[in-house]
Amino acid sequence: MNNPDQLSPVSVPVPTAARLLGISVRTCWTLVKDRQIASFRIGSRVLIPYSALTSFVDSRLAAAGGEA
Repeated sequence: MNNPDQLSPVSVPVPTAARLLGISVRTCWTLVKDRQIASFRIGSRVLIPYSALTSFVDSRLAAAGGEA
């Protein structure tokens, strides 16, 4: 069951996104800089929405012809 007191984050910082994607932090920063992964800034923090991570993976999978 879902605990109503627990919220899932809708965005994550770049190092967490890198860990979720299984890539280096440097590579993740490059993808953000090149606008291959959408991001936004709150103060000095750069955050990546979960939806941007799934969109990135889906686009890479489609480009690979659907191969896993």
